[in-house]
Amino acid sequence: AYRTKEEKYQKAQTKLSWKQDAWKSLNIKVKGMYDNIKNLRFSSAWNMQKTTVSDSTRATITTSGSAVNGTQTLAINKLAKGTYITSGQLSASGDTLSASTTLEELGYTGDSANINVKDSNGNLVKTVTVSKSTTISQLVSGLNEAGNLKASFDAANKRVFVTANSTGVENGFSLDGDADVLKAFGLNVTGGAKIVEAQDSEIVLNG
Repeated sequence: AYRTKEEKYQKAQTKLSWKQDAWKSLNIKVKGMYDNIKNLRFSSAWNMQKTTVSDSTRATITTSGSAVNGTQTLAINKLAKGTYITSGQLSASGDTLSASTTLEELGYTGDSANINVKDSNGNLVKTVTVSKSTTISQLVSGLNEAGNLKASFDAANKRVFVTANSTGVENGFSLDGDADVLKAFGLNVTGGAKIVEAQDSEIVLNG
């Protein structure tokens, strides 16, 4: 008889424990819900206005709840550009050109010289020192260490490409230094380079 009572109380205790676990789980879920929606008490969490754009390929517009109702006109005069240098087509002695082609094989016969990477304000960012034994691959690696640009070599097109990592005038760059070295690598006008200067975007809003 005592064992029967004991088992009865044990079963009741187990059932109570299950209820406590269920309530604990529910309380955690309710608290999580309140944590997620508490910011909805503030008007700033709600976007009360809707915008439409006649040509979403040109511009994307977002608005806040305090935006004024109306129609706006937007004209895009210029898109932002980054500095881009496409070297002249390179040629090597023996008509074999690859990333391992040296400056001497490109026709340079001088001593060690420098190529300077400068920012849009003309400040020196990186100096790349080269010699007759410097390869195209080594030049590309040296330019990439400047940080504000990306250089690459396309063996099929026989050209070096150097482009800014970001658009806009303040992110522009320039290359100067020994003119003969730049010419051998095709990175100045004399060497056949095509240079696109950086520019900022320009828009006109409501005239």
